[in-house]
This record gives sequence, structure tokens and C-alpha cells, in this order.
Amino acid sequence: MRKISSLRKDGVRLDIGITGALVSDAGKPSTIGMQATESSTLESTFSNHGGSIHFAHLVAQSGPDFSGESMDLAGTLEWTCGAVLP
Repeated sequence: MRKISSLRKDGVRLDIGITGALVSDAGKPSTIGMQATESSTLESTFSNHGGSIHFAHLVAQSGPDFSGESMDLAGTLEWTCGAVLP
């Protein structure tokens, strides 16, 4: 999949791709791509132990890999970092 993204002034990039189970007339699943732009709400924290990113007002991506369809997508992602588990 080709990435289409914009780099924000704060250096944070958020791209989300949602691929449904339905196959389009072209014979491949339709993918909605959403990305954060300067006009998006994006609040993030990063550390060696984890972080979070809160997002809203994402913008639809268009191109050969994306349907160009938009969706109202907002939320928070959180993660932790630690030693690799066996």
C-alpha cells in the first residue's frame, strides 16, 4: 500500500487505513485512508515507557490505494514499551 501523508509542524504523523471485508468492482478490498493535517486535533505524549495520541478531525486520503471516502474518526491510542517478551 502506498502511503500518502502530510508532515505536521509538530513532527507528528498519523495515518490510519481501514480496509473492509467487501471487495470492490476492481477486485480488491476498498480502503478508507484518514490522516492528520495541520487543521486536525492531535495531542500526543511520547516517552521510553509509552505514550498516547488523541486525534479528531482527520482528513480523507485519496489515491490509487484509497477510496477517497471520508469517515468521522476520533479517539485515543495508548501504548506501553518494555522488554521484549519471549
